[in-house]
Amino acid sequence: MLEQQPDLVESFCHCVKAGSLPPDHLESFPLLCAYSLIQWALAAKAQGEGYGFPFDRPHVEFAKRLRVLGQRLEQIKGIHLRGHWQDNKPLFKLSCELKDLSTDGRLERMLATIDKKIQVFDQLRSAMRIAEIGGAAGLNSGSDSTDLASIQKAVEQFRQEIVARSDYDSNPGWKAMIAQIDKYKDKLFADPIKVQTPHGPLVIQPQRTNNLMERLFRDFRRGTRRRTGQDSISPMLQGMIADTLLVRNLRHPAYMKILLQGQATIEDRFAQIDIETVRKELIAAQTSPDKVPSQIRKLIAIPTFLETIASLFQKAA
Repeated sequence: MLEQQPDLVESFCHCVKAGSLPPDHLESFPLLCAYSLIQWALAAKAQGEGYGFPFDRPHVEFAKRLRVLGQRLEQIKGIHLRGHWQDNKPLFKLSCELKDLSTDGRLERMLATIDKKIQVFDQLRSAMRIAEIGGAAGLNSGSDSTDLASIQKAVEQFRQEIVARSDYDSNPGWKAMIAQIDKYKDKLFADPIKVQTPHGPLVIQPQRTNNLMERLFRDFRRGTRRRTGQDSISPMLQGMIADTLLVRNLRHPAYMKILLQGQATIEDRFAQIDIETVRKELIAAQTSPDKVPSQIRKLIAIPTFLETIASLFQKAA
């Protein structure tokens, strides 16, 4: 729908960036606001540095955005830009959907608890120098030479700070974390191992984490996603044995006869696919109503987007 009205979308985006209400199409402004605010909330699921959980927490960010959005809508849904309450029906509907969530005290307390744990986790992450925030190596950190003495000192300081917290004695989570650090301390900071090889002595530094194996799995997952186009690789992993047997069936003439349906080769069988049908499906996919206009995507990426929308309504109050 929006892709079919590029002028309307362009006018909306231009006015929001300029911080002014559109002189024309004022009746559609609340509808476009509701749509773009929904996309702004959904964009939280893509927040992060691409490290994945627990380094990125898109679900936490999504919950926070929904709460903030619900609270903002309560402030602006009653402001009628043209004096017609019907214009704000999209905002009212969205506000009703978010009201319970935005006023849920339990969720607010839970998010506050998670924020505290995130802060502690990032402190340990920095001390261990694993996938550091803003680091160039990302999840592949740890491949370069590392000063273990300075890391050990940082981890010991981190341990002292956690034990000195006022809520340490009453928090089993902190105690469990400290117990794990104490248990694996010697392995975390093991001295390099010197071995003799036919080519001379070799120094091997024991890995502090299982990042090498995880890196192998990430490469495997990335390759699978490129081949299949699917975000989840669980179906592929679960079906590997069955798929392998199906491929082996290509050796059997009876199976090939059924598959080829009279054609000489698999290439000839694929050549029977109607190219026009494929093109129509591609065009339909590109014009899907689920596709967010590029101008809207750029607009919601502006850090002050939500505040700008709220201020535009408040100016008209």
